[in-house]
Amino acid sequence: MAFARDQYTVFVLGAGASSHYGYPLGEELIDDIISSIKISVAHHGGFKTRNITIGEHHVPEKYMALRNRLEYFSPLSIDAFLRYESFPKKEGSKSANVDIVSTGKHLITLEILGRENHKLCLNKRHKHPITKKTYSNWYRYLYHALISDTEPENFLDEEPNFSVVTFNYDVSLEHYLFTRLHASNIFEDKKLNSFFENVLSKKIIHIYGQVDKYKWQGGQRGNFEYGCMRDEDLSYWKNQLFFKADTLKDNIFVIGDERTNIKLKEVHIQAQSELAKAKNIFFLGFGFADENIKVLDLKQSCQYADRIFYTNKDNSAIIGSKADDIFKLQNRNRVVRPSERDVYGALTYDFELTHTNNTKKP
Repeated sequence: MAFARDQYTVFVLGAGASSHYGYPLGEELIDDIISSIKISVAHHGGFKTRNITIGEHHVPEKYMALRNRLEYFSPLSIDAFLRYESFPKKEGSKSANVDIVSTGKHLITLEILGRENHKLCLNKRHKHPITKKTYSNWYRYLYHALISDTEPENFLDEEPNFSVVTFNYDVSLEHYLFTRLHASNIFEDKKLNSFFENVLSKKIIHIYGQVDKYKWQGGQRGNFEYGCMRDEDLSYWKNQLFFKADTLKDNIFVIGDERTNIKLKEVHIQAQSELAKAKNIFFLGFGFADENIKVLDLKQSCQYADRIFYTNKDNSAIIGSKADDIFKLQNRNRVVRPSERDVYGALTYDFELTHTNNTKKP
């Protein structure tokens, strides 16, 4: 692999990393969920009927209850809100708001599936048909670092010396790597599929699950099934996704689920183990929220890294202070490099994936 063979590299991805592919950030996701739940009143003689809908679907009152609570509490993130809702509210009860948590997961999954767009993974830049924003494709930097300086005949036989720890539910990275390697026409499909199934599937760790798993990950999603929303028939696909999201909602988890989910706790321990053996760590689009710092046990798991790079878009004093506390004070001899740009800008001008002992200059 292109990363130095004696320098294990880990990428930690936050919401800012997936935002380049049209996925919503924290407060945007909350706003999207609230706005997706509509209410109308129909008059029938002397009676009034309240209709609650999402798209063309009539939904039960629990969806309106979710909307009301989100508007009332105005949380900073949907994860933190659902974590609070998952706590027992009455003595002896498992949870007083099981419907709120389940409904919230359904609509999170729906929003993520609805934002999938394969065109964003094709070009350097592309406009998303829903958000109407133009995004930059930073995955290409990771892809080229992965394949450069490696002979094609040896690529699939080498153990990757990197891993990805992501807090995001989407599978855009898996889609990008799978489709790009298949499109190269260098490798036999059977051998490449085996590489993804037996090797690469273990190298991308979703801290809180993913909306769907590909067949090479042991799931049902077709290997090329991504971004089924089509511009020309948007309403049809939205309706189809509503039902699909409901069947997939239990694939994702929220903060605190590890208290009762042993397998999820094991995923977190695996992520900590990957960080502990890393010499280079890139934190991309990661906001250093206290609960995520705790989940990864960053003060302990990052102590052996020689070089740490992190994005701090717009030079947030809060992020800078937390990073200093975790990284610089822990080991004063290590290289710690922030970037005030977004992920694409940082990898374009400030960080060099293939030569991690140096950084680019604009």
